[in-house]
Parts: sequence; C-alpha cells; structure tokens
Amino acid sequence: MSIRARRPDEAGTWGNLSADSMLTHIVAADTLYTLYFMEEVSARLGWAWEPREVTPGRRPVMEFAGIDQRLIGWQSTRRQQIEDALSVLAAGYEERQGHPPGERAAYALACQAADQTRSPKRTVLLSLSELRERLRASAIAVFGACTVYRLAERARAAAAAVWVRVRPVVDVALAAVDVAAVVYVMRGAFKHHHLLAEARRHLPTPCAAAPTSPAWTNRSSRRPSTTTPARPADR
Repeated sequence: MSIRARRPDEAGTWGNLSADSMLTHIVAADTLYTLYFMEEVSARLGWAWEPREVTPGRRPVMEFAGIDQRLIGWQSTRRQQIEDALSVLAAGYEERQGHPPGERAAYALACQAADQTRSPKRTVLLSLSELRERLRASAIAVFGACTVYRLAERARAAAAAVWVRVRPVVDVALAAVDVAAVVYVMRGAFKHHHLLAEARRHLPTPCAAAPTSPAWTNRSSRRPSTTTPARPADR
C-alpha cells in the first residue's frame, strides 16, 4: 500500500501521508468509514440499523435490524476467545495496579488478548466465492435453509418497522451535550478528534433508519446548533 496521496489543493500536488496524523485520527477515521458503510447498506439493500448492547455498561453497537441473534453469534467464536482472555488479563491488571484499566490500558490488553488467542495462518487460502459457499452451507446445516434464504426478506420487513417507529431527526444541540459528556467522563482531558470520533459513534443511534451525514457529526463536535432532519435512505 502506497503512502502517497494527492493533496486537496488546486494544483493537485502529491505528498506522503503523515503517519502521526493518521494514528491520531485513526478512531475518528474508523467511525467515519462505519458511517459510510451503514449509509451504503441502507441505500442499496433497504435495511435498517438498531443499537444492541454487547457488553453491559458499554456503548451499544449498531447491527442490522431483523437479523436472527443466533446468526450474529454463530461465527463469533473468535470474539468470545478474545473476551475470555481479556477478562483474565483485566483481572490481573486490576490486581497489580489496584484499579480497573482505563481506555488506553484496556486497548493494550485487548491487543494482547488478540495476540494470545490468534490461531496459525492458513497454508491454503480460499477465494471469496469459496468462503461464501462454505459459510452458506455451514449456516444452512445449523439453522436450516429457510432461515438463511429469507434473511434479506426479514431484514427489509424489520427495516420497514424501524422506519415507522423512528423519526429520523437529529437534535444537534442535545447530541453535542451527550457527546461532550461521554468524552469528558471517559477521557477527562481531550481534543477535537476525540469529540469527532464520539459524535460519529453517537449519531447513528437516534437515526437508525437513516444513517447520519458526516457533516452533522462535524457540527455536533464543534458547538450546539439547531435540530436537523436526517436524510432518509433510499427505500
């Protein structure tokens, strides 16, 4: 992968990406990618999103509405392995330090848990079509053909119910207050990119039916404004 990119100037000059800047904004960039992904899925497939609590006390994650929870957890053995190892590492950290790990320490422990549980690399690589066929056959064997082949239909029906229930409106002033409160509690001292990353995490929740525009997250991370109607996804 090349680190060279075209600058956004009139001349269109080229330069090297700053690794330090990329690392500083990596969380904000990741959440921006997630926003675009959600918007594309909603527009192309007619699916909606809804928040689901994965870890008690932590922020919910956004998942497709109408997808059987058994299917979501079916291929999550890797995640479970990491979580099991992480709980042991976190307990050891708290015993040594006398307090639970903070955000930075928790991230380091999660990386350590991932390294400890990573299986050896495959010697024979599978193509994307081969992986799809293997996953489809495995899912049908576990849950039945009806569950697998009607997945998209059920997701669209669930999305229609979400669109009826959720009013796609963002109160940017309230969102800004929520974002600032979460970042302050989690970090104490913070910078703009921390607010921007949290704003991008926050805004899809009240607008599950219509993923939020990145422009709104920029506004909510700067200062409170007025209520903004969300742009509904193509249906």
